[in-house]
Parts: sequence; structure tokens; C-alpha cells
Amino acid sequence: MRHQIPGLHSRHQDSETNFDGVFLVRVERAWYRRHPQKPFVELRFVILEPQSFQDRSFFSRLYCTERALWKLHWFLRDFGYDADLLNRDQVDEKALLSLRGVVRTSHKILNGRSYQNPDSFAPRQSMTPLRRTDVEVRMVYSYTQISQYLRCPRSYRYRYLDGWREKETRAAMAFGRCFENALGAYFREEDCGAALFKEWETYMGNLP
Repeated sequence: MRHQIPGLHSRHQDSETNFDGVFLVRVERAWYRRHPQKPFVELRFVILEPQSFQDRSFFSRLYCTERALWKLHWFLRDFGYDADLLNRDQVDEKALLSLRGVVRTSHKILNGRSYQNPDSFAPRQSMTPLRRTDVEVRMVYSYTQISQYLRCPRSYRYRYLDGWREKETRAAMAFGRCFENALGAYFREEDCGAALFKEWETYMGNLP
């Protein structure tokens, strides 16, 4: 006689899968569960970035109740789900496979199985690849851009997609932006001094 014991095979791995953070992921499996009170979509994600977590996987649940639909819609929109299916209020398990995006998670255990609770989502473009002079390709993370999107997607659009910039006349804020650009150039192995002075000249040129 066989008995189903959820989480038995992975119990020894619980301490290794309790990780929280921001990850670039791919949807590997998807199931729609018809629970009588709280139907949900169960997803298995595979981590693509950062490299220290690469190829590790975790499970998440997105509930389909009226109060929780906003998060499912957020996930579908930012992971590039088929717009026609979304407009028809349809979730196709096969259409979910291989979707990619950014997710910020926190850990919880439900019915003996380890789940990463999806706190927020962002498009995969939030983690942009940087190609160097050789064949190596690295993933560059902009904490500022990701945080901006998770805090306010509309503000992210205005700032990074539409190119809107606040007019800043305070020298301290302008110097901070110059330093931030110079630091970014340093980690990209570019001329950080040139980046700093270029931004400072832009600020000086905008003064009344």
C-alpha cells in the first residue's frame, strides 16, 4: 500500500531552499488547481540569475480569488503572457511555460512543501545583459531600476522607458548623481572620471 506524504523527498533540502531576494527566473512547470475555496495557479520557477543560484528551482502559488487576482495579473503582464488570452480572462498552462521575468520572493512552508512567496514582479528587461569586448556576457543588475519598478511601475516607465527626468537644481543631488554614474562606469570597466565630469557638465549647462 502506498501513501502520499507531501514534501518527503525534499525534506532534506528545506534548509537549502529557504532563500529570499530578487531573481531572474523562467517558468518550468505550471498547474491550475481547482480548490473549492481558493483555486490557484502553482508554478515551478528555475533561477537564471544571479549565477550563485543558477539552475535552482522553487515553487510558488498565485491564487485566483477575487482579492488576489491583481497579483496573478501582475505576474502575467510582466512575464509577457499572451495578451489575447489575458484579455479573454484565460490562463493556458502551456502558454505559461518558458516565460521569463524578475520576481522578488520570501519563504514559507505550506502543507509540508517549501514555497517562495512571490512578493512582486518585474519584466526581465530590468536585468539587462552587458556585452564586453570579448565573447563573455554578464548580467548587470540595477538595484535602483528594479526598486523603482517594484515601488511604482508607472514611475519606472516615465523615468527609464520614456526618458523623463526631474529638473534638479540642488548641487548636492547633482553631485550624487554624478558619483553614481562614475561608480557604474567603474564597474563596467569604463572611464569613471569622464563619466563623472560629463554628468557634471550636463548639470552646469542646465543651470538658469
